[in-house]
Amino acid sequence: MAITFPFNRSRTFIVEFDRHVSIITKFHQDIFKGTIAISTMGASITFQVIIQQIDSSLNVSIHHTFHRRTARTFLAIAWVLFMSALGIASFAAILLAFNKDKVRKGIPLEEAELEQTRSRYELMASIVSGILLLLMLSAFFFSSLAITSYSEGAGWAGCGLSGIFLLLLFWLWIRHVL
Repeated sequence: MAITFPFNRSRTFIVEFDRHVSIITKFHQDIFKGTIAISTMGASITFQVIIQQIDSSLNVSIHHTFHRRTARTFLAIAWVLFMSALGIASFAAILLAFNKDKVRKGIPLEEAELEQTRSRYELMASIVSGILLLLMLSAFFFSSLAITSYSEGAGWAGCGLSGIFLLLLFWLWIRHVL
């Protein structure tokens, strides 16, 4: 769908802009859908584990770093992080659904303003996506800390992987935004 303007403008620029906005919009729609799915599953699993009774005779790691009560606190923090990601992703998906045509059709008249609109849209979408990934990776990190109360090796491996992905996220996000 090409955008028409009341004065002479490069048709190629307009079509290219429309294609770029469509790709960015589709990309972020998919990120929001994936975040909603992962957060829903993570929140339901952590909530179920938080409220269920844990057998006190359960064989816990001999050299555990964290007590089982602390593990429940970590799971509660993970649940809050998953629920936050779920709420933000749902809200962002709704905003995107209602405003994606506005980004394409309500374009300012000057090409400089057109580029500024696209840059602002991409920046806002990148910030929201970064926050969502940060929330989910932090939730996985706290879930891994809870696992250390029962299995040291598996828990610390999960913490290490989550930490690596968090660092990678910061590096990529800073590189993209700056």
